[in-house]
Amino acid sequence: MTRAIELRKIVTSLGPTYIKLGQVLSIRPDIISPVVMIELQKLCDKVPSFPNDIAMTLIEEELGQPWQEIYSELSPLPIAAASLRQVDKGRLKEK
Repeated sequence: MTRAIELRKIVTSLGPTYIKLGQVLSIRPDIISPVVMIELQKLCDKVPSFPNDIAMTLIEEELGQPWQEIYSELSPLPIAAASLRQVDKGRLKEK
């Protein structure tokens, strides 16, 4: 069990591509043991989010302007995170 947890943590630390690989392996009982499979299944719905300052920088880079000019509210923490994306809750400014 300890090695399965370590494997999940290592896969998570290696980034999105490896998380996706871990997700694929989590449904392959013909390749990995049930204990490892159960631990890797956590990568399907319990992936940690990345830091908020990075998220805000990415939002501003994609929008081409500070987020405060587009949103009246933006959640300080994401409401969900996955291997390739995370979701923040926001409210667009009224025009």
